[in-house]
Amino acid sequence: MRQNILILGAIIFISSNSIFGQNVKFKNMSDMEIEIINDLCSTFEDTIFVISPLVFDLIDSTRLDIPFLKKAGFDESQFSFKSNDTLLIKSNKYFKAINTDSLIKYKNLKFTNEFIFQNGIDFLQQPILYYIEKEYGKEGICYFNKPILSKNKAFAIAEYWVSCGYLCGWGQIVLMKKMNGNWIIVETLAHRES
Repeated sequence: MRQNILILGAIIFISSNSIFGQNVKFKNMSDMEIEIINDLCSTFEDTIFVISPLVFDLIDSTRLDIPFLKKAGFDESQFSFKSNDTLLIKSNKYFKAINTDSLIKYKNLKFTNEFIFQNGIDFLQQPILYYIEKEYGKEGICYFNKPILSKNKAFAIAEYWVSCGYLCGWGQIVLMKKMNGNWIIVETLAHRES
């Protein structure tokens, strides 16, 4: 009887492993969305960060001029829908992406006071940034939101945010247009810094 309980417990533990973050299958971003993000990355001058492989949100439309964007072929409904899917950036030509399981682990870590004192860590440093510096030799992480394509697919809106610590970060929402096979930035729609 005890052996059966142990076997059943082992089966439950092994099957629940994917539920708690490890080996989770994420839906891949489309090839066109990856192309937009890669072409946006080609414009970055700063290289102090790694890329988050997971995309959680759509573009933040609260700072956008929707009537202007309608002229470029966007529809207001494209900005009101929030996806519940977490998407995977399967490749990036310009920056190293963190392993997805490591990202989930780093985001859930908390520093204890003892760990902070033992390692000489700033009280305000986020655990994820500590491990990114330790494991990847970089000072920040860049997050992308899901790009939005105009109805005719001639334009795209992309958003990114680089987090480099407490009150340290920057990002933009940009309007991009496909020209000569590449997505180029035609206008910065919003810029923010902390």
